[in-house]
Amino acid sequence: MAAHQTVQSSEFLVEFDDSPDALPRVRQLEQALRSAVRGGRLGPAVRLPASRTLAHQLGCSRWMVVEAYEQLVAEGYLSSRTGAGTQVVELHEAKPVAVAPAVAPTPTWVHDFQPGVPDLSSFPRDAWLRSARVAVNGAPTPMLDYADPAGVPTLRHALADYLGRVRGVATDPARVMISSGTTHALGILAQALVDQGITRIGVENPGWIPLRSPLRRSGVEPVPLPVDGQGLIVEALAEQGLRAALVTPAHQFPTGTVLSASRRAALLGWAHRVDGLILEDDYDAEYRYGRSPLGALQGLAGDHVVYLGSVSKTLAPSLRLGWMVCPSRWVEPVLKGRRGTDLGVSVLEQLTLAEMLTSGRLDKHLRRMRRHYRERREMLLAALITHLPGARAGGVPAGLHIPVTLDRPVDEQGLLAVARRDGVRIALLADFYAGGRLPEDLTGAAHLVLGFGGIPARRINEGVARLSAALDEVHASRRGRAGTLIGRYHSMVG
Repeated sequence: MAAHQTVQSSEFLVEFDDSPDALPRVRQLEQALRSAVRGGRLGPAVRLPASRTLAHQLGCSRWMVVEAYEQLVAEGYLSSRTGAGTQVVELHEAKPVAVAPAVAPTPTWVHDFQPGVPDLSSFPRDAWLRSARVAVNGAPTPMLDYADPAGVPTLRHALADYLGRVRGVATDPARVMISSGTTHALGILAQALVDQGITRIGVENPGWIPLRSPLRRSGVEPVPLPVDGQGLIVEALAEQGLRAALVTPAHQFPTGTVLSASRRAALLGWAHRVDGLILEDDYDAEYRYGRSPLGALQGLAGDHVVYLGSVSKTLAPSLRLGWMVCPSRWVEPVLKGRRGTDLGVSVLEQLTLAEMLTSGRLDKHLRRMRRHYRERREMLLAALITHLPGARAGGVPAGLHIPVTLDRPVDEQGLLAVARRDGVRIALLADFYAGGRLPEDLTGAAHLVLGFGGIPARRINEGVARLSAALDEVHASRRGRAGTLIGRYHSMVG
């Protein structure tokens, strides 16, 4: 039977290479045995010769054979049991992985108007490195151990002071928790909502679609709610029977509106009536041009608002640093969800950010970037007047993007394709609506969202000029198709 078949020593011969650069003989023997098993020359359950016998046949030491056998036993190619000798094990090798289809190359954007992107070239490298050096040199040794998932006290204190000073947030360090950005914070909060029996949450429509993913993954259903020129239509929360809402009151994305005073009061009133929770995403509140920013909602109703922020727009998304300020009664439910699965955020980066805050380096950087972005916004508006005089810019002078309505309808997908061909990246307002569809009252025109944070200032004017040319090309193509259809009609009826 095959289970008792023993390979003869003469059937397994190894010609050792004794040249100066060759592997040691024991390694050569291991390779020969391994290749014979994997190649099928030594099949499953075949019993190998005794170590003494094989050593005699190969003219090597018995130690060498024992060493090779033990190595292949350890790797799982052979088995060795007292009384049964050394046998070949049946291999269960993984099936070859199917070759994935070729991925289309990433387009090269000469003029990148992608919204929601800061100027990464302006990251304050020197200031960050100085703060990192101070933070690392001053960090006590115990702080290099696993930290509190809620964040290191140094940063929580610094953020409590900073947010109170610049955004009117009313809090203490115990209610500040550090996250790896807003998306991470939403995942944590969603689990806390589920634990408290809240499985549906209102979200602005249109809104930043990626923020809905962590909610869904945790079992919370995002319910799209309409937005108009005053921000979220608050009545829709009660109509849907909701107890939680995710909003961007300081600068709604992507419409660029600010939640009006009456809507702010109505939203806070709803939260008090239903004992609800407002998740306030204050994602780019630092950037206001020509007007003072409204204070955070959290400062008016700290018992019903979770304040969310990050450094993704002020410094760089790659830092993965954010925060949430929770109502006192939500601190423990949120921490409960973190303790078992979340070991927190890099301590050294937290300490560096704390040093940026307390030293004033972040304030200095933000003052410079406000001037920087204001100039880019003005350049984009001037380019629109020059090259797309019929376009209408919306929103308030804030943030890193401008919603733009063109003066006539257009094949938006066709415009995207032609602009992409010419190295111009733009975003469609429709992409930020649930289902990717505009509401009926907006379908009579084309709606774009143009970011000015990530595009170099010198490329803005030419980029809008290319966008205008792409628009003309799409319109000409449409007229050409229409003329062809009319010609065919006349030929048929003629």
